[in-house]
Amino acid sequence: MVAWQQTIAYRGESIVWFILELLPMIYLVNLWMSLDKTGKMPAEKVGWLIVYQFLALGIARLTASHFDDWVIESIKDGSVGHNFLKPFSYRGFLLANEFTWRVSGFIYMIPTLLLLIPVWGLVSRVHLEINQIFFVLGILFLAFFQRFFVSYLITLTAYWFQEAKFMVHLKWMLEGLLGGAWIPVYFYPLWFQRVSSVSPFYFWYTIPINGLLSKISWQAQLQQLFLAFLWVIILWFVANKVEKAAMSKFSAVGG
Repeated sequence: MVAWQQTIAYRGESIVWFILELLPMIYLVNLWMSLDKTGKMPAEKVGWLIVYQFLALGIARLTASHFDDWVIESIKDGSVGHNFLKPFSYRGFLLANEFTWRVSGFIYMIPTLLLLIPVWGLVSRVHLEINQIFFVLGILFLAFFQRFFVSYLITLTAYWFQEAKFMVHLKWMLEGLLGGAWIPVYFYPLWFQRVSSVSPFYFWYTIPINGLLSKISWQAQLQQLFLAFLWVIILWFVANKVEKAAMSKFSAVGG
């Protein structure tokens, strides 16, 4: 309940974040459309790329984690210690808080998308078979936990590094490049695509968008769900180990 109240109290910040995510998408959509007008790219491909950008924005709203910055600051100034005295898991608190922000952020996005209804004529490209829908929902669910644990690991580095925020920017860069948040990974060389496919970032955008824009066999779906789940387990395990090491290092005085 407290987390829901915070999303309402700080709705301005959520809207600003949405605008920051929306602007690159508008730029890229206009780029694809200009390539279509000049004949440098087939209209079919342009339509596919425009839908890709819309889906990437929606996925970012649903699965991203943005608690890294303020948790790092609370670790640096020691105020995080107050949370360790409360009768609940601090990691659980962050997880619940992030979940409510994702839901509210997606709700704030809906009115803007309604203004762009003409573009949604392109959504006929989306495959709405029931098995593909459940596959994409499963991937998004697992991607949410992957992104949470990656962000949590980043915050834990603040127990060792004074300027740990560079890790947040590194995460943004990797999800943009390896995850396909900026442009599809198919635009990159084959070796880069292979590197991307073995990273957790691949499940953040590329796999769920593929699940909506192309047919995927049930065997491939099961394989991708298994790999996505495996990454959750790996990240959870690493987070537990790093957290124990961080707690043995942490100390706070007064305040």
